[in-house]
Amino acid sequence: MNYYDPMFYIASEKMPFTIRIEVWLKEETVDPDILTYAISKAIQRYPYYAIQVEKQTITTDGEPREELVTVPNERPIVVYPGPNVYPLGSPEVNYHMLALSYYKNQIYFYASHVFTDGSGYFPYIKTVLYYYLCKRHNVELDSTGIRLAGEPFLAGEVGNPYPEEKMAVAEPLGKSKELNCFRLKDGGYVTDHDATVFRFRVNKKDMLEFSEDHDGSPWALLSSLMVKAIWDLHPQEEKDIVSAPSFNLRPGLGNSSNYRMLCRALKLSYPKKVKDWPILKLCTISRTMLALQSHPDNVLVYAQKMRQRMEEILAIPSLEEKKRIMGEMALKDSIDNTFSISYVGRIDLGSIEPYLDAIYNLTDGSTYETAFIEVSAVNDSFDIAFLQGFSSDVYYEALLDQLSKYGLFFKKEGSSALTVPKIVLP
Repeated sequence: MNYYDPMFYIASEKMPFTIRIEVWLKEETVDPDILTYAISKAIQRYPYYAIQVEKQTITTDGEPREELVTVPNERPIVVYPGPNVYPLGSPEVNYHMLALSYYKNQIYFYASHVFTDGSGYFPYIKTVLYYYLCKRHNVELDSTGIRLAGEPFLAGEVGNPYPEEKMAVAEPLGKSKELNCFRLKDGGYVTDHDATVFRFRVNKKDMLEFSEDHDGSPWALLSSLMVKAIWDLHPQEEKDIVSAPSFNLRPGLGNSSNYRMLCRALKLSYPKKVKDWPILKLCTISRTMLALQSHPDNVLVYAQKMRQRMEEILAIPSLEEKKRIMGEMALKDSIDNTFSISYVGRIDLGSIEPYLDAIYNLTDGSTYETAFIEVSAVNDSFDIAFLQGFSSDVYYEALLDQLSKYGLFFKKEGSSALTVPKIVLP
């Protein structure tokens, strides 16, 4: 087992680290038989997703240690009717670490966040949708940008994603500082643990134009608006508002195709002195902080530190001790911010996009004591899922108030319990 292999010790009952990507189709009810066919075709192109987790004892230099390793799983990927959600790794999903369900016009793609992320998972989702839509509508869609069964892997798609020679000589840029972070759970509005998702859409053209006019990007704009929303609710707060944007490491690593979990949360700290700054200035400092932390040299330094830490954990003989250490690391990272935001950029959906109504990305982990804003782009809108580990809509409505203040049109798409799969491990 290598340091870059998925380490399932981080997953637990409280923090299963799973994802649910909701694909809303236009005006049609999902056909489960055709969906099953589409998955059987797609998995031929992505055999590395057909896995299960086993507990093994591995001996290195005469020393035994317990491991959770992935092995091929030849059972079919399970498709089941919603709205129920089955645990990944359970008999109900043939012990796989991914599954699909459907409900009315929606398809839900589930996966363990331990071994992949949105950027790694979307090529598979596009392939499933391509085969599904071709058969469902009896058409031959353009397959440009879509990986099909029988095609070879792309360069770097599998194997070690890290350029170890570059990692060894990388030097950090900038200085990190100790965070003095305001947490939403301390603001008086978090009174339960009823995890909730609010879905809404924002007109894409309006947001892009506003972002460009204010020296920003969609994520920088939403981050800045959320900072303003929180300060409106807590004007006397002295601690920093800390935004934790999810950052795709692939560009910095020089490998755009690898399927593994290759994102990390950056930490952008907004001290009280910027509370009354105009939105243009906030967007500018947001982009500046992101540019520094995401610089390729800092990506390589982070990768080197991650490698050292993972190799230390791998060397621990006890599986329970590994779980304890990884769990503590995950919990600290998940609460060490005020809110998180994820927008990795527009995904080219090609010929399947006209058949889609919306895509909402749901995840767990950072949602227990913070809010998490997940952004997708489909057709003419940004589809935004506002995730949180509690039920109050105060922070969600405060963000919408900021959108209204700056003339950005939005449409609410309702709310529901935040439901992502649990996970079953050996």
